[in-house]
Amino acid sequence: MASCKCKDKYFEKEPEKRSRKDKYVTRFDRLEIFLDDYTLRNPYTIYGTSYSDGNHLRNWGPGIFKNQIQELQKLLVKGENDGLFSKIFDKDKVQKLKTETLYIPDYVFVKRNKFNGSETDRFEEKEILEDYKLDYKIISIEELNSKILNGEEIIYLSYIRSNTDKFISIVNSKTGDVIYSLYRPMSYNFSDKDMKIIQEDIED
Repeated sequence: MASCKCKDKYFEKEPEKRSRKDKYVTRFDRLEIFLDDYTLRNPYTIYGTSYSDGNHLRNWGPGIFKNQIQELQKLLVKGENDGLFSKIFDKDKVQKLKTETLYIPDYVFVKRNKFNGSETDRFEEKEILEDYKLDYKIISIEELNSKILNGEEIIYLSYIRSNTDKFISIVNSKTGDVIYSLYRPMSYNFSDKDMKIIQEDIED
C-alpha cells in the first residue's frame, strides 16, 4: 500500500484540554452532501443508503467520492485547512473552459419550492443555460461517476444546496482538483445567475 506523506501534526496527540468527554478532534475539512427533500425530512434513511439509492444523495457516487478523497489527501500532505467558505480560483485551469466542455450533472435542474420543500418540478434547460455561451454537456450522475472511475479527464460542475446556501465548484475528474468555487447565500435553487457568474469568471 502506498504511504501518505501527510503532515505530522495531524497525527500528533493534542495537549490535554478541558473537555466533558475528553475527546480531541482536529478538523481540516468537511464533505457536504446534497440530500433530496425526502431524506432531509427522514434523515434516518441515510444509514441504508448506498452509492445510488434512488438519487437521494445528489452529489454522490464512487467516482465523486474518489475525487473528494484525492482532494482531502492533498490537504493533508500540504498541512492546509480548506474552510467551507474558502474561495478557490485557479485562473489558468478555469480559463481552459473557454475551449473545453463543462460537464453539468442533471440534478441541477431539480426545482425546490421554497415554501413547502417540494422537488417535483424541474427547470427547463434554457431557463438556466440559455445565456451560457461556452461549451457544456448535461450528464447524469451515473455517467459522471463512470467517467471518473474510468480515468477520463473532464471538467465537471458540482452543486450543493445546504439549507438556503449554495456551494458550487468546478472539479477535474482525473486529479480531483477543485479549480473553482462559488458560495451564494440565501438561494434555494441553481440558477442562470450562477452560470452567468461562472462564465464571467472564465472569461475574465
